[in-house]
Amino acid sequence: MKSVFALLLLFFLLGTAACRDENKETAPLLENVQSNELFAFFNDIDSVRGQTADDPPATFIAELSLGYKKGDTQTQSELIEKKPQIQNTILKYLSGKKADELHPKNFETMQQELVTEINRLLTKGKLRVLLFQELQAFAP
Repeated sequence: MKSVFALLLLFFLLGTAACRDENKETAPLLENVQSNELFAFFNDIDSVRGQTADDPPATFIAELSLGYKKGDTQTQSELIEKKPQIQNTILKYLSGKKADELHPKNFETMQQELVTEINRLLTKGKLRVLLFQELQAFAP
């Protein structure tokens, strides 16, 4: 019984440490955004599925949300208009990565790079943040 309790305690402590590490990884990205800024999110991006740059390639799936300044209707309408180009940009970006690069330790960098790439498509407004809802790579 003691070993079961010790094992449960170990899982709890590891999970708590992982959550703290996860929050540290995203903090620098959020520091670039004003703390009082409110966002609206464009969640109408379809799941992006593709293959990595590995040989042989792994398969990946990504779901994400695009954050922009709340009340910015111009950015919202442009995201709707350019949805196919945005999805293509995300697909090309992630397809250029190797499976080991699609790891939570790299999320902050990938989020910032994707915001930059998507903002190049936009003329009426800009994204402020990109959030991964899911990003997984499956080995061949």
